[in-house]
Amino acid sequence: MATAQFRLSAAAAMSFFFGASLFSTGILIPYFPLILAARGLSAETIGYVLAAPYLLRLVALPVIAALAGRLPDRRFALSIVAAATFGAAIAFGSATAPWQIFVTASLVLLLVQGLQPVTEAIALSIDRRGLGNYGRMRLWGSATFIVANMAGGALLADRGIDAVFLALLATFAFTFLATFVLPATGRTVAASGGASAAILRDRVFLAVLVAGGLIMAGHAALYGFASLVWQQRGYSEAAIGIFWAIGVVAEILLFAAGPAVFRHVSPYGLLVFAAASGTVRWLLFPGDYGPAVTALMQVSHAGTFACAHLGMMRFISSVVPDGRVASAQSTYVIFVGLFMAVSTALSGAGFAARGGGTFTLMAAFSAAALVLLLAVGPRVQRLPVAS
Repeated sequence: MATAQFRLSAAAAMSFFFGASLFSTGILIPYFPLILAARGLSAETIGYVLAAPYLLRLVALPVIAALAGRLPDRRFALSIVAAATFGAAIAFGSATAPWQIFVTASLVLLLVQGLQPVTEAIALSIDRRGLGNYGRMRLWGSATFIVANMAGGALLADRGIDAVFLALLATFAFTFLATFVLPATGRTVAASGGASAAILRDRVFLAVLVAGGLIMAGHAALYGFASLVWQQRGYSEAAIGIFWAIGVVAEILLFAAGPAVFRHVSPYGLLVFAAASGTVRWLLFPGDYGPAVTALMQVSHAGTFACAHLGMMRFISSVVPDGRVASAQSTYVIFVGLFMAVSTALSGAGFAARGGGTFTLMAAFSAAALVLLLAVGPRVQRLPVAS
């Protein structure tokens, strides 16, 4: 009975933290550009602010991962990063000079990204020890993300952009407090072992991480321009909101079905399916097939995003020793950031030139991932299994 109670509390605590941290992200992603514009930044400067963390993370994420590996409990690293995020947001709120706004805004975005690898490492540790299922813990983050999108929009319409920023501050503070409810992870003795680090330099392992980054980068046009494309096709704001909601609901359902999925499909298989789904999805996206087909196409978000995310998390967990998971996560996030920066730039230029046709460029990222995965497939099975 005691064991069952501990399992429930560990999974519930991780679910709670996913919900808290991704609620703040659900406000940050759609509304932070508006906050920056309200502070007087030009569209060009806002683009630089949003791009800067993709480069800074190359240095910052390995440092955060190393910190997580050296502290007696990875929760401490998460608390430090969450507290720093809240502090950077306060500094941003009081900044006046343009360079101060630029630096503090970039720091906020960088630190928010820094939470991800440590959070995922703790969640995978809970999953590995049989104390919770990763997909069912992670789905709460997806649920609160979409709730935050809607809540932020309502707050913006009713109270204005300053109220949205105050709400963002409150969510950062809440995320920091939520780190204290996480279960103890203990010291990970494998973190300093040379043998345990070898997997992080394995070419096949890195190739799979690169493929995962390419799959995720294929979503750049979706995040940046799908709403504009749908708007150009004459869909109402309500219909566009429904399209987005369908994608997130499909994602949540796939996360919930995680245990059943992995009884039939390997992590590598899920990644291959995600790459193939992305190739088809982005090739079809430029066509306007009507609202019913558009809604059905949004269901494929479960294939292109959720399958890729679940597959990558389980793949890392299966081959990387527990003490190296944060480092592996950081490496993966770096790849995602690099390819996302490239795909975002290409999708912006493509949208200006071809409108919805820019999604064809996104298919190239998924197709490249598919080719890479198939090329290394026979050797993936020979990767060592983490103990």
